[in-house]
Amino acid sequence: MKTKAKILEEHYATAVKLKTFPMRVELGNGETVIINSQTMMVQYTKQTADSEQNAPRLVKRGVPDEDKIPPDEKDEVDHLIFVVHGIGSVGDLKFRSFVDCVSDMRVTCQQLVTEHWNKINKSDTKTPGRIELMPIQWHAALHSDTMGLIDTSTI
Repeated sequence: MKTKAKILEEHYATAVKLKTFPMRVELGNGETVIINSQTMMVQYTKQTADSEQNAPRLVKRGVPDEDKIPPDEKDEVDHLIFVVHGIGSVGDLKFRSFVDCVSDMRVTCQQLVTEHWNKINKSDTKTPGRIELMPIQWHAALHSDTMGLIDTSTI
């Protein structure tokens, strides 16, 4: 039996190859996905009598324009680092956001690799890929009014 992921990948490949957008994919159990373009699809789940109305889920594929990889950096990622903030939303003494601070950390890591790679790895001729830092922001998910989990969590 094929997994949902395999079914979606096959339909996505067909839609891209034949340029047949939008493409409706029935996954069974009342679940439907509409592939609208190469970068966007919408997932609809089955409504049950005892559940609230489920909003469709928008799924975006690829990297948003504002997060495009600079032309002097490789597409290939060698290292992925998840950066989890501590208490508070301020990232540093300049009161920049956590995301801005992580972005600066990524640039600094890339500069260090560029400047020191050949000195450290004289025998390695392969140029290293990118180091990607992913900021993890958990505060809103725990404390917001709509999705707040902190009131329902127990230790």
